[in-house]
Amino acid sequence: MGGSEETGGGGRYVKYSSEQLRILEKEYNECPKPSAAKRAALVKDYPALSGIDVKSIKVWFQNRRCREKQRKESSRLVGVNAKLTALNKLLLEENDRLTKQALQLSSENRFLKLRLESMNQALPKLENGAPAPNLSLVLAGPNEDALPDQIRKLTDAALEQSASLSLPTDDSAGTTINGEGDAAAKGSLLTLGLAHIKPGLAPVAATRTPSNTAGLLQSAQEACQEFLAKATGTAVEWTQLPLLKSGAESLGITSIAQGPRGVAARVCGLVSLPASKAAELLKDKAAWLRGCRRCEVLGGFTAAGAGRVDLLYTQMYAPTTLAPPRDFCTVRYTTVLDDGAIVICERSLASTEASVPAAPAFVRGEVFSGGFLLRPCDGGGCILIAVDHLDLEPWSVLDVLKPLYSSSAVLAHHDTLSSLRFLKRVAMEEGPDSDTGTTHQPAAWRVITERLARGFNEAVNAFADEQWVSLPSDGMDDVSVMARANSAKDAGAGSGGVLCARASMLLQIVPPATLVRFMHDHRAEWADPDIDASTAAAIQGTLRRQRKAGEAGLLPSDIPLAVAMDDQEFLELVKLEGRNSYSKDGDTFLLQLCTCPDVHSAAAAQLVFAPVDAAAAAADVPLLPSGFRVIPVDTEELKADGLRGGRAGQNSLDAHAIDPVGSGDDVTQCWKSVLSIAFQFAYEPHSEEAVAAVARQYVRSVVGSVQRVAMALAPTCIKALAPSPRSPPASPDALLLAKRVVSSYQLHMGGDLCDDKDPSSEAVFKAFWLHPAAILCWVVKASPEYTFANKAGLDILGTSIHELAGVDWNKSMDEDGRKVVYAASSQVLQQGYAYLPPGVTLSCKGQSVGYEKALMWKVLDDTGNMLCVAIMYQNWSLLHYQ
Repeated sequence: MGGSEETGGGGRYVKYSSEQLRILEKEYNECPKPSAAKRAALVKDYPALSGIDVKSIKVWFQNRRCREKQRKESSRLVGVNAKLTALNKLLLEENDRLTKQALQLSSENRFLKLRLESMNQALPKLENGAPAPNLSLVLAGPNEDALPDQIRKLTDAALEQSASLSLPTDDSAGTTINGEGDAAAKGSLLTLGLAHIKPGLAPVAATRTPSNTAGLLQSAQEACQEFLAKATGTAVEWTQLPLLKSGAESLGITSIAQGPRGVAARVCGLVSLPASKAAELLKDKAAWLRGCRRCEVLGGFTAAGAGRVDLLYTQMYAPTTLAPPRDFCTVRYTTVLDDGAIVICERSLASTEASVPAAPAFVRGEVFSGGFLLRPCDGGGCILIAVDHLDLEPWSVLDVLKPLYSSSAVLAHHDTLSSLRFLKRVAMEEGPDSDTGTTHQPAAWRVITERLARGFNEAVNAFADEQWVSLPSDGMDDVSVMARANSAKDAGAGSGGVLCARASMLLQIVPPATLVRFMHDHRAEWADPDIDASTAAAIQGTLRRQRKAGEAGLLPSDIPLAVAMDDQEFLELVKLEGRNSYSKDGDTFLLQLCTCPDVHSAAAAQLVFAPVDAAAAAADVPLLPSGFRVIPVDTEELKADGLRGGRAGQNSLDAHAIDPVGSGDDVTQCWKSVLSIAFQFAYEPHSEEAVAAVARQYVRSVVGSVQRVAMALAPTCIKALAPSPRSPPASPDALLLAKRVVSSYQLHMGGDLCDDKDPSSEAVFKAFWLHPAAILCWVVKASPEYTFANKAGLDILGTSIHELAGVDWNKSMDEDGRKVVYAASSQVLQQGYAYLPPGVTLSCKGQSVGYEKALMWKVLDDTGNMLCVAIMYQNWSLLHYQ
């Protein structure tokens, strides 16, 4: 009979038989820590334990718990070791890639120096009439024989690695669809366009086999080879961004590239999921990419031994109301490499391969070869390498928004990192520590989070194919109101439908994350509790009518105060304080999603919330999300991305484009961001107009509150974010004119325009240039002409200092604005200054810019003669007109 010996009571050894161990293990599984009474009962209930004293049984349970703890810790350490081993392998690969890149750049630099020396030696001979040397040899690039041995070895190794990533091919492979041959498919899907895709419907269940399958397969395999070259770093020079975390739990290694063809981003990271499961999850793009509205499989085929080819149509949300959404028509290729790695790559269909037009109101983007490479790891899990390479057509948006579509850093944060973040969340949900102790598991909270984000995207975009209809304006087009009659997705709305009030504007100085955190922590600064309560009451009443009798919901005590989705985002249940006259059945609650990235990040910050009946809350609870999204268009990460003077063309926010001397000196840290607001309201059939009027006024009050908050936070942000004071070099004329503008203000107003006490011309010019108010100067003539402006003034006009003189003064104001300025001009000539009421001015492209107050004053020279007139717009913001 087998058994074991253990230390018992009093330090003596006790030998346990197999039967005794079986009984004790059985009891341990039921109760790992029995009480003294329970241990005494064991001796009485089991005759086999009659010879063992109670104290020895107590020691056995203690030892058993200790062994269990050690086993779990050992398993955890094994898992951590496996992660660190895989991470080390990934870092070694990245280090090898960077070493090759550094050696290549060093070699190129050496040959460029040799070429320059050869040209310098040839020029004197040409000037003296000597025969011209063979310039083709002088200008030729480095040849194979001239390459250092180390470079040649590394190049050969890279070629061998690329060759090892071979794709399975089968020239004679047939095509099948769900086990059926080509005979089952009739016609060509590629010539059908999008006529069969109905708005709001799920993808077509029965896919069809496209024609020219052999050509598509060959094209897909070529795209796969291009993608692998990008993923392994042999075709693109990637620039690494800082790690968000360090160690085994780091989010990943993020790299970007900026070239003549679009924007590109690459992410590498560890995932605690099998490669096959991760691949299936990544194929459902609409489930994990919040910016994806729909991703439909139009057709496809399976080539025997060569993978799967699918034709996709994808629609992407616009991040703001100021830009149109994008769509893509692509071919997706899925295959398994010889080493077991899984490849999922995409690229846009060529014009000769498809005739799928862009949907109305969408801009067709282009996908260059990108996708996912999933390498299985020893001990489980896989390494994910994700590559996005897109052309998002930045020409189709306002200049102020071009950084969002021409920045690889924005692409990395908004899209590429999303795949890795999603897989890590799924792995965490399936891990041993996923139990939250509540009714809902992490997967349910993730579903609610995605629904909040998607619902807010729907509100911001308000697609016509979702039956959104624009309501007539009330004469002020700063807020647009859309209406939609009730549908299945609006089960929580009133019996009439849903209204959505939207607005967008440009913010100055305040980083998005700072603003969103303040709005989250100080809701009373901008929210109206009565409106929140009335919206919640409408949802509560509808939900409780729909709820089955006796059906239990998610009680408030069962909802955690906050669920951290990751280090940048959390979901919480908020109980609204203050007046609650509309909610007769209980308290008013909000489900709130707060996303606050790093303050210097190119990622957007947002605060999205939806009223909810906590007593009836569930994973499928109807939601009407509202909220804010603040998208940076001028951050340190965007500057590092090469946007300054980038290929997309310079815009009005480019500091170098408006630097009076073109010095390239970074004279500004004035953060700029685009704020988009979308608030949804339920209404009854007879109350549409009344609710629309309330919605407009409410959104206008929120916009005003946000502007006041931004101005209040601005001094703190300037102090925290501004670089060390440096005098930007400027032309003598610019220095002199800035000094005269500042001194004339002091003369007329009796106060200082700038806080800087340094009297030097450079310090005065820098303070004038960075002043948050927009200052414009013009010469008084029959037709006034602009002559000078600070950075904010150029931003209002949407121009640069070099193009300022060509701006038509009359077109920079509407008729009412010109009348106000003409009326104030006589007062300026008499007393030297005049105040202007709140109003609207225009940019060069007709974009409306609102301001709270303005001031005009005479600018005088040293002899007291008038040089020009200056106007200063305070608390200005870009307005959105539909």
